Amino acid sequence: MERHLIDGDIALFGRYPSLHRMSLMGHYVKVLPGKTFRIHPATCPPYNADFDGDEMNLHIPQTEEARAEAKILTDVANHIVTPRYGLAIIGCIQQAITGLYLLTKDDTKMPFNLASQLVYMCSPNEKEINKLERFIKRAKEENRDYLTGKEVFSVFLPDDLIFEYGNILIDNGELKKGVIDAKMVKSEKGLLIRYIYDNYGPKYTLEFLYRIFLLGAYYQYFYGITIAPSDWDLPEEGYKEIEEIIKNAEKEVNELIEKYINKQLPKIHGKTDKEVFENLVQQTLARALTKIGETVRKYAPFSGTILMANTGARGDIKDLAQIISALGQQSFRGGLIEFGYKGRNLTIFRRGDIHPYTKGWVKSGYREGLKPWEMFFHALPGRDALMDTAVRTSKSGYLYRKLAHALYEIFVYYDGTVRDTSGRVIQFLYGEDCIFPQKSEHGKLDVNSIINEVLKRLEKEG
Repeated sequence: MERHLIDGDIALFGRYPSLHRMSLMGHYVKVLPGKTFRIHPATCPPYNADFDGDEMNLHIPQTEEARAEAKILTDVANHIVTPRYGLAIIGCIQQAITGLYLLTKDDTKMPFNLASQLVYMCSPNEKEINKLERFIKRAKEENRDYLTGKEVFSVFLPDDLIFEYGNILIDNGELKKGVIDAKMVKSEKGLLIRYIYDNYGPKYTLEFLYRIFLLGAYYQYFYGITIAPSDWDLPEEGYKEIEEIIKNAEKEVNELIEKYINKQLPKIHGKTDKEVFENLVQQTLARALTKIGETVRKYAPFSGTILMANTGARGDIKDLAQIISALGQQSFRGGLIEFGYKGRNLTIFRRGDIHPYTKGWVKSGYREGLKPWEMFFHALPGRDALMDTAVRTSKSGYLYRKLAHALYEIFVYYDGTVRDTSGRVIQFLYGEDCIFPQKSEHGKLDVNSIINEVLKRLEKEG
């Protein structure tokens, strides 16, 4: 043995199944007590890793050449942007997003001591400490005894950053307008992270991400967010409105059943009466579910649950609607649940009953609890999904293997053409548009933003 691992050594860290190149990346070692691997939560999305028992592999390059190769080719900083669609796959997650959202709201203010403490907890460099001092000095000149949340966030932005997107405006490294949410900093979405990566390079982006992640997490701890069953309580009028929506939907469905029995439904080319009936019922119930979602949004008290949905950190308002009121139609392989006993799904239903309750419509929500038959209908597609996942994994793995072998001999030549080893042309332009997804935004070049940025810089210089 030459020596033990020490802080700063490069190591290759991987997780199976390795589905893309970011499933094996180079990390710098920090030796800690204990016998578990620990990684920064921001690097979990490319591995698709979570902390519920996942196992990962660590490889230590032994020679100087191998170490150099690992640092240059596999360093996490060089894999922030995915080659699949050109957005940051490494970014903030969960509480970091919620914290940044709360911090950058227009009404967030904090005394100088708290602002300084927050910044210092995020390992700032000298430049960022100087920027904080500048903000505090400016606030004192304006007779303020506080910094805004936007100013605290801006401490970590590059001084010359100009960025505008939707309602977000960053001018000369200061957030002037808008709130930072999932669209700006979340992994697989973060447009701000992608922009900083393009303009300031991978190393700067990684340090920026490390600091704003800590800033969001610490501010969220300081603010204090919790969820409780009371988050799922609506006022009386909210429940009445939901009841009314469900009653109206049931009434519409009963009318459709009557029309179907009396053969009065509209004829649609290429569809049987039964298919037309099922489609109309599905549409009616989907409309009812959308209305329930709107009602929940209108009446639900502001809480941790709503906050997570609003920031885009976790979940959706639809999830809250399913807790409070109704789960909706449970579908099996794209259709209604229609198998089991002769002429009915379960023995508790009458033979030939075509009401959606007998075909997988769940009227109850998680809050009040599901009826026994609803529980059955809810469990059924879940079971199917588990089976489908196992089947799909093996199918897609084999398909990818065949595809990879077929593509081994295909190269992009220096003239931009795609050819095989014999020099035969397969495409005159790579991908027909010569755009490499990693250098684009979802396969497109945002020409307008480039022009706007150039004009702004010219304006400032002029």
